[in-house]
Amino acid sequence: MKRKLAQILIGLSIVITMSSCNNGSKGQESQPQTAISQSETTTEETGQAVQWEDPAVEKLIREFLEKPEGDISISDLDFITSVDLYGDDRLFINGKDKDGAGFMENREQLAIRYYYDETLAGTIKTPADFKNFHQLKELGIYGSAITDASGFQEIVWLERLWLWNNKLTDINGIEKLTQLTSLDLSQNDLDDISPLKTMTGLKELWLWGNPIEDLEPLKDLTGLTTLMIQQTPVLDISPLAGMTKLKILDISETAVSDLSALKNMKDLEYLFALKTEVEDWSVADGMDGLNIKR
Repeated sequence: MKRKLAQILIGLSIVITMSSCNNGSKGQESQPQTAISQSETTTEETGQAVQWEDPAVEKLIREFLEKPEGDISISDLDFITSVDLYGDDRLFINGKDKDGAGFMENREQLAIRYYYDETLAGTIKTPADFKNFHQLKELGIYGSAITDASGFQEIVWLERLWLWNNKLTDINGIEKLTQLTSLDLSQNDLDDISPLKTMTGLKELWLWGNPIEDLEPLKDLTGLTTLMIQQTPVLDISPLAGMTKLKILDISETAVSDLSALKNMKDLEYLFALKTEVEDWSVADGMDGLNIKR
């Protein structure tokens, strides 16, 4: 377990570093405007009191805002652009918890607990409350009880969604989040990822720790720069052959034996391939500048 965790933390650190570098230019890109913006929200709407649907979400938000009672209006939430919920007991808003501690400074401790602790009893079952967070771009719900993607269809303005270590078995509807560039579905119970097949705007995708066998739905996601499929029963990575923009790929602890799909991935910088069935490494070894963990 320690080795697995170390591998995950290394990969996470690399991805965070590379994402930070990419975000500098991403902010200048023109994105299709399908989300609700503050300027499009009427005064009447912003003044409305939030009608909470999940008591765990309400409790954490109230604690952060130091408002245990009384109405919270939609406009009270307009300063929030990112939310990270860890079980029922830790909330980060815009990268800080209620005591001012930063997410980045605590990410290793948080990963140790929330990636692998299956005894966590987070009770959040629906993200429906976040439809009231009109400026929200990044949402993470970890170690909780989300079982399907239906509640996310009203938060179409999200750009990053991280849902590791939940109870997901069905992601139908997630394809409606057309603004997403980063999606983490790790450590769930997914065996069908077909709803992802049209999500061609994705740049980062985490699927590790799921009972996924078929990667065919990913074949058109050629804009991906990061793909994590470790600890899955995947045998065949040929559907990834067109992902020529990949920079990070993790196939560790899979039954993959053939690396020929990598031959056109000229931008690939990191390949994690620990505990696979690969015997012929010639394709990977012949790629300039590729760092291989095997």
